[in-house]
Amino acid sequence: MKTILIVTSIVISATIIAIVIFSKDTKNAEDVKAETITSNVLVEDGIQVIQVVSTGGGYSPRTTNAKANIETVLRINSENSYGCERSFRIPQLDINEILPTNGITEIELGSPKAGEEIFGSCSMGMYTFTINFN
Repeated sequence: MKTILIVTSIVISATIIAIVIFSKDTKNAEDVKAETITSNVLVEDGIQVIQVVSTGGGYSPRTTNAKANIETVLRINSENSYGCERSFRIPQLDINEILPTNGITEIELGSPKAGEEIFGSCSMGMYTFTINFN
């Protein structure tokens, strides 16, 4: 009788410990709002967000790989941008924006197809970056 009680206690304790451990690792779908794809690409509420930094030295990263066939937004974070990088262009999409010296600018890119490339540059073409959609 004593052995059965000890075994039962061990099983119950192990079950409680397992429940606590697994409940901490399990994420509720409502709690997960952003899924990171790469260091500068994430999905927020079903929209792919590509993050690019604009500084006095141009744009970073210079090349980004992103998912194709998903609604996409380019989020440019200007950090002490004082040069021609503020005069931003994506000629193939007829996009021309003056970026703030400091701040965030969001540009809708639609749902690019697989194999499509989007080229961003300053107005002089000195600073560039490419987004490849796969």
